[in-house]
Amino acid sequence: MEVITEEWVSLWYQCLLGNLDYMNYCDARRDNDKSLCQQYEFRFEHIAGIYRDFGDVDIWPDDGIASDEWREWYVPRKHLFISDVAQVANQADFKACGGHILIDVPVLRDRATTEARIAEFLDGYFATPFVPAGEPQYKLHMNDKGKVAHGIKQVRNACIVQARCYVFPLDPADARYDLNFRESLAAFLKNEIDKLDWVFDSMAKADAKARADFMATGELTEDHFEKFKSQVNRCRRDYKSFAANVIRNRFPDLTPFDSKVIDHFER
Repeated sequence: MEVITEEWVSLWYQCLLGNLDYMNYCDARRDNDKSLCQQYEFRFEHIAGIYRDFGDVDIWPDDGIASDEWREWYVPRKHLFISDVAQVANQADFKACGGHILIDVPVLRDRATTEARIAEFLDGYFATPFVPAGEPQYKLHMNDKGKVAHGIKQVRNACIVQARCYVFPLDPADARYDLNFRESLAAFLKNEIDKLDWVFDSMAKADAKARADFMATGELTEDHFEKFKSQVNRCRRDYKSFAANVIRNRFPDLTPFDSKVIDHFER
């Protein structure tokens, strides 16, 4: 089973950021518009709870999870998503509670041996009756086979396309600022293709040559333009579905759901 990570939480945040119903609800809460808040709460049963936990989401920072802005948001909310393991430096600081144990672990010279000792202890612990810890409030949406409904790479690429595909070039003073879609797509790929892990060709040698030619010229062949346009459009559709479903605490989920989502391509 895939374990939720900080990156998963960041993707959850980015999809919520694109949900216009949630953003409008945030505005209504700030304006103390109780009537409008009630309308949204009637439509989306989880929206008030999401606002309590997520608060006002802001622009996704360029530095992502490495940014101070993200740390300020994430650290006090980490427990909502992840059951954390922490070192107890002072035994007096440990607060005994159900589902938590304090153990003395000998940190040996190599990790494997240390992990083996911990595993031996846990084998014995789980063989006896115990009270499990409470689970985090937010969990990834699973399919009927007990696996995360959609992989992190699919969600990551959807968020990259949503956030970055329409913004190149970044400098409005650039004479080419008003690009058509083909030019914009090429500029986007030059900056993001490695993060997306997309290829020009399934054969490694052909892919390397096509990639080198593209990086040198910045121009896409007709075949490559159609290929990457299709991939961008798929990511765009994925993002819209992920962002729509996140308002009902189903993430990642592509099930059709009626919620307004921002779409930079619709203009």
